[in-house]
Amino acid sequence: MSGAGAERWRRKWKLASAGTAQRASAAAMASMDGQNAFGQRGLGRGAPASVTTSTPDGSFMLDTPRTAGGFAESGVHQAGPVKFQILPLNQSSANPSSTPATVWASSLDGEPIASSSRILVTHLTDIQNSGIKYGDPGLTILLAWGSRPHLAHRGRAEIELSLAPGATPAVYRLATNGHRLGTVTSTFDSATGRLTFIADTAIDPAAATLLYEITR
Repeated sequence: MSGAGAERWRRKWKLASAGTAQRASAAAMASMDGQNAFGQRGLGRGAPASVTTSTPDGSFMLDTPRTAGGFAESGVHQAGPVKFQILPLNQSSANPSSTPATVWASSLDGEPIASSSRILVTHLTDIQNSGIKYGDPGLTILLAWGSRPHLAHRGRAEIELSLAPGATPAVYRLATNGHRLGTVTSTFDSATGRLTFIADTAIDPAAATLLYEITR
């Protein structure tokens, strides 16, 4: 990749904390294996689950009682109580671009997502090392691994959770170590239990935001 091309590539990306990709992947796999990243029980044996894929839109959806979501390149998708839409980065542009992402929610208290009092939501885009080098525009020929800090491609998604009606949940954005960094604006219909908020990796100028905590 040329110097000018590398610089354009870097401007498209946002600084992410060390270990982000590894932590996010471990959280998803551990939750599906019966234990999530915060030490709570995840999907148990014999629990109902479904997996759907769609070649035309490049999507993969997983729906289990305590973890649901999936990957999509664009559009609106749903996996059980989790619905998300990949949003354009610049709506004012004549040809707005969007970033493929994996979006999922995991219950952290052992209850099904709809009735959980504490939920972890992940909005994960493409993550690469700083200084990584490729030999082709399609980024398929790796020339150098690069190093930390990791860079996360900017992405936006509207996330909607179908929860049990009742008290209004609070939505927090998290650091990759789980610390709360601030609240996120959201809307909640107490009659239907529908919670909606926008996930944006660039909401914090200091580091990429990939994780959200929902409590009620």
